Amino acid sequence: MRKLLLLTTALFLTLNLWAQSQASDIVYPINGDSAIINCQIHDIKDGNVVFFAKDGKELVMQAFAVKRNGEFINLKPVDPSAPVMANNANGGELTYKGYNYNDYASMKKRAQGTQTAGFVLTVVGIVSVVGGYNMISNAGYNSSAKKFANEQKASTGALVMVLGVALTGTGIPLAIVGTAKSKRASVGMENCKPKETTLHMGVTPNGIGLVMKF
Repeated sequence: MRKLLLLTTALFLTLNLWAQSQASDIVYPINGDSAIINCQIHDIKDGNVVFFAKDGKELVMQAFAVKRNGEFINLKPVDPSAPVMANNANGGELTYKGYNYNDYASMKKRAQGTQTAGFVLTVVGIVSVVGGYNMISNAGYNSSAKKFANEQKASTGALVMVLGVALTGTGIPLAIVGTAKSKRASVGMENCKPKETTLHMGVTPNGIGLVMKF
C-alpha cells in the first residue's frame, strides 16, 4: 500500500511538472495589456497572430513578442502598413468609443462623400453666381428707362444667381460637416490601431531588465 502511495505521488508530481513545462510560455499583447504568462503557444500565423491556450481556454491575439519554449521572440505582422485588429485575452476586438476600425473606416468613407458633395455644390454655386451676374451685366440695363434691353436674359441671369446662392449655401455646410466627421473618423481609426511597442533590455528601478516602450 505504501509503495502504491509513493508511486501515485511520484506520478502526480511528474504530471504536474510536465504540465507546468507545457504552460510556461508568455504572450506580450500588441494592445498594451499585461503579458499573458503560464500559457501554451500552439502556433503563430501572419507574423504576429498567436494561437495559445490559457487555463483550459483556446485564445487568439496579436502580440509584439512571445517567450516560447524558453526563447524570447520579437514578432511583426506580415504587412506592417496594413490596419490590424488587436484582441484582448477575452477575445474582444479593440474598439474606441464603442466602434472598431472597420466602423470608423466606413464612417470616414461616408464623411468624405459628404465632404466631396459639399465642395462640388459650393464650386458649382460660385460659378453659377458669377455666370448669372455676367448675364445680367450683359443684358443691357437702361438706367433712364430703368429696364433691360434684353429682359429675358436678365431674368435668366437672376435665376441662375439665385440658384448659385442656394447651391453655395448648401455646399459650404456640407463640406464643413463632412470634413469634421472625416477628422473624427480618422481619430477613431488611429485609436483602433494597436500601439507600436518595443521590448528590449534596459535599466529599471529594480536593476537591468526588459523595458517596454510605446
